[in-house]
Amino acid sequence: MTISQEILQTLKAFHFDNPEATWDELRGRLEDIAESCLTMAHGDSSLVAYEMIHDEHHVALREASAKLPLSVNQQRAVSKALEILEAAQERLEGRPGKLVEIVRDLKSDGCSTPVALSPSLSVLPSEASKALTFKTLSGLYMEERKDHVEASTMRDVKSSCEAIAAILGDLDLKTHTREHMKNLRDKLLEDRKPSTVKKILTRLSTVMD
Repeated sequence: MTISQEILQTLKAFHFDNPEATWDELRGRLEDIAESCLTMAHGDSSLVAYEMIHDEHHVALREASAKLPLSVNQQRAVSKALEILEAAQERLEGRPGKLVEIVRDLKSDGCSTPVALSPSLSVLPSEASKALTFKTLSGLYMEERKDHVEASTMRDVKSSCEAIAAILGDLDLKTHTREHMKNLRDKLLEDRKPSTVKKILTRLSTVMD
C-alpha cells in the first residue's frame, strides 16, 4: 500500500513519526500546538487559510490512524490531535471554550506524573522567604520544557522571557501588583508592535501559570 506524502508530512509536523516517542514527548508537542492554535492572531485571509489547513491535517491524521502501524502512544496522540483540530476550528469561529479546556488538561496531565526534582529546582523551606523573580521562575519553566519543545520554540521562549525579566528585574512575584504588570506592558510597548507585546504577555501568563 502506498501511503500518501500528505499523511507522512502531517505526522512529522505533529512529531508523530517516531514510534519510540513517549507519551510525555508527544503530549509536550500537542500542548505547544494547542496553545498556538488558541493564542495566534488572525486576519480575514488567515482565518480561511487555517480552516483549510486544519481540515487537511484532520483528514491526514485519520487516514494515518487507520492505515499505519502506530504505537499505542502514537494512536493516543493522534486521538488528542484530532480533538485539538476540531476545537481549533471552533476557535476560528469565535468559540474558544473547548480549546481552552484541552490546553488546561494537557498542562495538568504534564504535571500529574511525579518528577524527582534536583536540589537546585526544589523549593526548600529555608528558601520560602526569598524573593521569587521572573528570571528565576522562567528558568524553572524552561528547564521543565527543554526536552519537550523544538530548539526554535525554545529560542522564542527564551527571548520573550528575557524581555520580561529585563523590565521586572528584582520584583518579587509573590507580592506583585496589577500596577507592576501594567508598567511592564507599557514598557514593552515603547519599542515593540502591539502584536509582539501581546505574544510576550501570553508567554508571561503561561510561565506564571
